[in-house]
Amino acid sequence: MAFFQVLFSKKAERDFKDLTVEEQLAVGQGIRLLETNPFPFKKKIKKIQGSREPLHRLRVDLRSQSYRIFYAVQKPNQVIVLRLVPKKEADRVLTRLL
Repeated sequence: MAFFQVLFSKKAERDFKDLTVEEQLAVGQGIRLLETNPFPFKKKIKKIQGSREPLHRLRVDLRSQSYRIFYAVQKPNQVIVLRLVPKKEADRVLTRLL
């Protein structure tokens, strides 16, 4: 049962298509979490400090590497996925989002 509608930005769609099938499955499971609870909990989801609008980051760990999903929660019950990037690129992408 989904409470939030998850939408992708054009860059996020492109990022998702560039992933391998295994990575798409793992990231897809993380995105399904956002449908039920996109707000910070435990260590997987954190609120980004210092942003104009409230941004959050979801961590998805794989055996080979870790991914970061940057998203914004908007009313009415929409989650906009902004970017899906490997951990090593996260800082560079985050500075562009801020």
